[in-house]
Amino acid sequence: MSGPALGVPKSVFNTIAPLANSSIGRVRLSVGTSPITGLMQDRYQQLMHEFNEIDKDGDKQLTFNEIFEFLSKRQGSDFDENLCYELFAKMDKNNDSIVTTQEFLWSYVDAEDIIMKRIKELKKQIQDKAKQMEECKKKMVQARAVEQMNQHGIMIGSILTVNVIAGQDLIPMDTNGASDPYVILECDGSSAQTRYIEAELNPKWDEEFTFNIQRPDSELKITVMDHDTIGKDDFEGEVTIPLSLLKDQMKHDQFFQLHDKNPKDKWQGRVHLGLQWIWSKARYLEDLVNQWTEHIAMDKEEIASLEEQLEKLRKPFGNLLNANDWIMSPGESRPQSPNIEAVIGGKVTEQVDKITGGLIGKIAEQSHAVIIAVSIYLLISIWVSFIRPDFLNLTIGLAAAYYWLVFEESSDRYRKLGIAVAASEFFDLMWLWTHSHWPSSEDPDSSMKHWAVYLTWLEILVKIPLCLIFFKKSL
Repeated sequence: MSGPALGVPKSVFNTIAPLANSSIGRVRLSVGTSPITGLMQDRYQQLMHEFNEIDKDGDKQLTFNEIFEFLSKRQGSDFDENLCYELFAKMDKNNDSIVTTQEFLWSYVDAEDIIMKRIKELKKQIQDKAKQMEECKKKMVQARAVEQMNQHGIMIGSILTVNVIAGQDLIPMDTNGASDPYVILECDGSSAQTRYIEAELNPKWDEEFTFNIQRPDSELKITVMDHDTIGKDDFEGEVTIPLSLLKDQMKHDQFFQLHDKNPKDKWQGRVHLGLQWIWSKARYLEDLVNQWTEHIAMDKEEIASLEEQLEKLRKPFGNLLNANDWIMSPGESRPQSPNIEAVIGGKVTEQVDKITGGLIGKIAEQSHAVIIAVSIYLLISIWVSFIRPDFLNLTIGLAAAYYWLVFEESSDRYRKLGIAVAASEFFDLMWLWTHSHWPSSEDPDSSMKHWAVYLTWLEILVKIPLCLIFFKKSL
């Protein structure tokens, strides 16, 4: 009844290692090699320019006071002294209270090497995970096509895999103070048994068994016995495990405490088991695909964070004016300064969202609703153009439709469209002000002029939510 269990990605049980993890070694150039070799020429010049700017006396050495004065001058007030000490200690490799040119450059090279190595590892992980995810997707499609469920809601051919790994601190049952333990497994009308280990209270079996499961309310019973050559085998302990504990279909690796048959339990040792119950192969593979997707997204986020840190290394002191930048963890990222137009548009949109009960936000999230709004604006602009000269609104409407159909979504593009629509509102209001006097009924063109005014007001009303939608999508 033995057989292999379905595999599960290790990443399901392991978290992503942080940048400071010991598994990421410090990559250095060969002995005797200058750190300049590890730098691009433009970066080297950038770093040396900053070094020379700090090195006031030109002796090619930096003291704590020189760095402290430089950072204080940059900040416009006294820099945090403790933070400066921390920074100085990181650069002062040999702890001689002086930072040489080589140490200054090595500080950059070391950090860059560590980050670059981690980025390379993550990209390789993403490729491997993507490949395994695609394999899972193919198996999932196949499983969905053939899988059949029984009357109890589990697939026909449901499998419980049990790996009996080891025992720990078992009760001695023989006169020599030891035992010859083995394990009996019982589940859903089937049973199996491991080999016995001679004279051992911490036996290691490492044997795998599978059971066909018919009912989801079944239980796995584990009984540890002491083998005797003469006479009846002795009872060591037992434990019962409901399969409902394994319904997540993931691998479970854990110790279970053994109990005596007496209701008043006493210590009988522990048994180490690996368990996995597959009650729906299609559902199991779907869960794996979701987990692969989640872990790939986590890896991509970490790469983005590391690349941002790599960019900051171009100017080691440029990002230290805020003390929190230096102590920021690898997984964190510093928010960028928002665009002033986006801030204004965002505040206006936020207020309108409150008034409309979040309606603008809901519309902005629906692609078809946005394209409908753009289409209405474009059609009205074309209609107005037949009555009066209005190339501004027509141009903006065509540009919005063109961007939507041809290019991918871009916050910067939405922001520019929002600004353009807002500007056209002032243009329309100016036109209405200059044509505020109603035409005489004797004027043969009075009907057309009436229509021009009505359509302009309609255009203004349509553009108000459209402008807010553009600003909302630019955030």
